[in-house]
Amino acid sequence: MFKLISKPRILIFIFTLMLSFAFSAFARPVCSSESSCLKLAADNNTAAQVQLGKMYYLGTNGVSINGQQAEFWLKKAAKKGNVTANAALGAIYYYGRETPKNYEKAFKHFSIAAKKGNPYAEYHLGKMYYYGRYVKTDDVKAKQWFDKAVAKGNKQSLFYLGKIYYGGFGVPEDYNKAYSYFSRAAAKDIPLGKYYVGVMYYTGRGIPKDYTKAKSWFIKAGNDGVIKANNKLGIMYQYGYGVEKNYEKAMQYYLIAAKQYAYAKTNIGILYYRGHGVKQSYQTAHKWLLEAANKDRAIAQYYLGVMYYKGEGVDKNIGTAKMWLQKAAKQKNKKAIKLLEKINAE
Repeated sequence: MFKLISKPRILIFIFTLMLSFAFSAFARPVCSSESSCLKLAADNNTAAQVQLGKMYYLGTNGVSINGQQAEFWLKKAAKKGNVTANAALGAIYYYGRETPKNYEKAFKHFSIAAKKGNPYAEYHLGKMYYYGRYVKTDDVKAKQWFDKAVAKGNKQSLFYLGKIYYGGFGVPEDYNKAYSYFSRAAAKDIPLGKYYVGVMYYTGRGIPKDYTKAKSWFIKAGNDGVIKANNKLGIMYQYGYGVEKNYEKAMQYYLIAAKQYAYAKTNIGILYYRGHGVKQSYQTAHKWLLEAANKDRAIAQYYLGVMYYKGEGVDKNIGTAKMWLQKAAKQKNKKAIKLLEKINAE
C-alpha cells in the first residue's frame, strides 16, 4: 500500500500554533474587537491587554500584525503579574518573528510564568536547558521542566522526554521509556513523535524491528512536514528495507527531502554516481554531493574525495581529493581514512 508523499506541508504555521498555546489561558476573551479591547486595556484590564497582544502579534480579529504594539500591551499586563502575558512575551522573544530574537528576555519571562505553574513556559524552559539557549545545557534541569509540563498536559514535552531517554541525556538510556513517550506524543499528533516511533521500528531499538510499521509512521510524519521522514522512506526504497527495491521511488522521496535536508542531497548524489534509477552522471552527482559536503556531510565529502582522486567528472586533483577526504576523516568516516592512507603511501 504505497502512498507517495506529495510536497510536504512545511510547518510554516508552527510559530502561530505555539503562540496560540501561550494565549490558551484565555479561552473566553473579554473582548473580541480591537476597539473594545483598547477601551478595556486603557482601564488596566490585563486580560484585555493580553488579548490585544494576541491580536497584534498573530494578526487575528481583523487586526494587522504589529509586533511593537503586541509587545507594548503584553509588557503592560506582564508588569501586573499576568502569567499568560509573561509566557507570551517569552515566546515572542524566543522565536523572534515580529520582534528581535532574545533568549535572555525569553528566559526571564518564561521563568516568571513557570514559577506560577504555566505549562507552556515550563516546556520552553525545558527546551532552553535542553539546547543550551542563554543557559548552559543541562539535561537534568531540562527533564525536570518537561516533567512538570507533561503533568499539566503539555503534549510537546512528551517528545522531548522521549529524546532524553532515547539519547541517554542526563538519564540512563532507556529505549522502552523513549518509545512510550514518543508513542504518547504521536497519539497527540506531534509530528516528530510520529517520526521517532518510525525510527524505533526502523532500528528495532527497544521494540522488534518492523519495516512495515516504520514506513507507516514515516508516511504520517512526512505528511505532517517532517522532512527527515521522506529521506528515510527514500532509503527504504533504495535498499529494499521492507519494500521492493525501487530507485525511482527512492529518488522521488529524496527530492522532496533535499529541499531542506543535506543527507537527502548526499543520497541523490550517490544515485547519480552509481546510475541507479537515473542516467549515470558524474557531473550531476558532483553537483548534489558538493551541496551536501558544504553542509558537512561526511559521506558526501568522501565521495567527492574519490571523484577528485579518480578524475570522475572532474579533473583529477590529488590535493583537492585529500582536502575532502580529510574533512570526512575528521568525522571518522572509515572509508575516507582508508583512502587517505592509500594516497599517502603512494
